[in-house]
Amino acid sequence: MAIALEEEIYRHSYLPLPTGQRRSCNTGSVIQCLHDHARHLLLFLLPSFISRQYAHIPKEPPRLSETSFLNGIRGIFACAVFIENFSQPWQYGVDHKYGEGNDRRWIHIPIIRSFYAGPSVTVFFAISGYVISYKFLLHVKNQSHEKLGINISSSIFKRGPRLFIPPLLSSFYVAIATQFGLLKIPDVNTTKCTPRLPRTFNSLSEQIEDFSRFAREDLTNIWNWEKRESSYDANLWTVPIQFRSSMAIFIILLGTAQLRPAFRKYFVVLLFVYWMLEGRWEFATFLGGMFLAERDIERFVKIYRNANHGALGNGSSPIKIFFRNALSALCLLVALYLGSFPQTSAGDTPGFMTLSRISPNHEIWKTYSALLLLYTIGRSPPLHKICLLPTTQYLGKISYAIYLVHGPILLTFGYSLVPYVWRYTGNDTYLKYDGGLGLAFIAVMIAVVFVADLWRRVVEVPCGRLVEWFQMNLFVSIK
Repeated sequence: MAIALEEEIYRHSYLPLPTGQRRSCNTGSVIQCLHDHARHLLLFLLPSFISRQYAHIPKEPPRLSETSFLNGIRGIFACAVFIENFSQPWQYGVDHKYGEGNDRRWIHIPIIRSFYAGPSVTVFFAISGYVISYKFLLHVKNQSHEKLGINISSSIFKRGPRLFIPPLLSSFYVAIATQFGLLKIPDVNTTKCTPRLPRTFNSLSEQIEDFSRFAREDLTNIWNWEKRESSYDANLWTVPIQFRSSMAIFIILLGTAQLRPAFRKYFVVLLFVYWMLEGRWEFATFLGGMFLAERDIERFVKIYRNANHGALGNGSSPIKIFFRNALSALCLLVALYLGSFPQTSAGDTPGFMTLSRISPNHEIWKTYSALLLLYTIGRSPPLHKICLLPTTQYLGKISYAIYLVHGPILLTFGYSLVPYVWRYTGNDTYLKYDGGLGLAFIAVMIAVVFVADLWRRVVEVPCGRLVEWFQMNLFVSIK
């Protein structure tokens, strides 16, 4: 039984069982066997990039494709969501404007503000629309309509479990931790945004009953069109929107599969405009990602054709490279500026008054910000390279896990760690206040990465395998 457990640990941690380990546990001492089990369990609990080095496993070469930069963008903005939620109780104005009251801190200046309170959610939606469309648009371009139908059927079947099972488990932990008093938020200044703790019920059965109501009426209810922020995890309001918008994209892909490419793009643009006018920015963001995917497919095809005909040997002149980089920098600044649109009082904020007259909805402007960011990064070699760095690719791989686990971690000990650090650094000056906050942030960020890496291996990957197993055994094979 011990050997089976050991093999299970290594199977989920993607580490090979050491040669001769089975024999050592059968014939060696009990102490040595327990020591080996403890070592292997430690390797399993460590993040994969550390355990691989400790176990002397050769580093795998990165598997990069034309769209791998999206993974890096997703990782960067997953960290941005964590920064925003960590900062809310301690930094005035995270969700407000620069200059509100007497606040003139540089961190709240537009563009800078976009890095911690920017278009993170709309970036996730745009990337999702891009990614789920890309493969299907390739089938459309190759006129492989049979493959298109089969793959969309498979994606519809797998989309729900992959989206809903992990947050159901993470929010269930919050429910249990609430009942046993494991969650804590220290007293903070009332002028700042204080996170809410879930309601604690008199018994575990009542707590689980309330959690089941949340799971049924909130988390998995795709028919409720209102934005919801549950106390079990305020970040989970995006999950049903992700599922609903994905289904809309699948329908659009099927409905436009036989349209000529030009007419399909016109239709997508008109539908985008209609949804934006109706305030359905979430659908529009997914649709914008689909539009960018088709544009990139056309661009990649053109690049491959030129490469096959030897047309890439001449390169670009220094002047063209300069203007192209300057245009990319300008587009990036515009995207970050739009992503800084404040959630409240935008009509009184210098720089955003005109935009607020067009639309006071910050999600509308953050939709444009996300799409412009994806367009710019995909066509800017320097920005593209940043998103392909091993660190950003790793963060992208665990981005959904970061999104799910950072809230429970903050409620469990992350927020409480800040006053503890301030006992040693003090907080009576800006330097001491921000210094202590920075030290606590680093400690919590390390914990989030550790848990997210483990969460991906223990929850997300097995969940994907389970869905694949059901598909293999329940789907009718098409010859």
